[in-house]
Amino acid sequence: MLFKPHHVSLILARKKIASRRIWVKPMAKVGAVHKAKLVMLSEDYFAKIRITEVFKQPLGEMTEADAREEGHKTLHDYKREFLELNDVWDDDHIVTVVKFDLQEEQ
Repeated sequence: MLFKPHHVSLILARKKIASRRIWVKPMAKVGAVHKAKLVMLSEDYFAKIRITEVFKQPLGEMTEADAREEGHKTLHDYKREFLELNDVWDDDHIVTVVKFDLQEEQ
């Protein structure tokens, strides 16, 4: 799974344990182990993560606790980052929520 550089320390510190993705269909399955990467198609990875949950959720149903699982202090901070990455926030937009555990640091 791809992450942004500022996510590395949060994942390694177990402060980021969830990621919301705009996927047409889920690309992760519960129990699977994925390499956490910064560059697609690269062999390099910074950690291995085990997927613990995968489900759909409207963005508007996010809570402050959800934002903390994403590695943010507040929902407002998470929304700001989501807008930077995706250009739009729509409360009705359905995203795929992927929750994970850190398995191994590289």
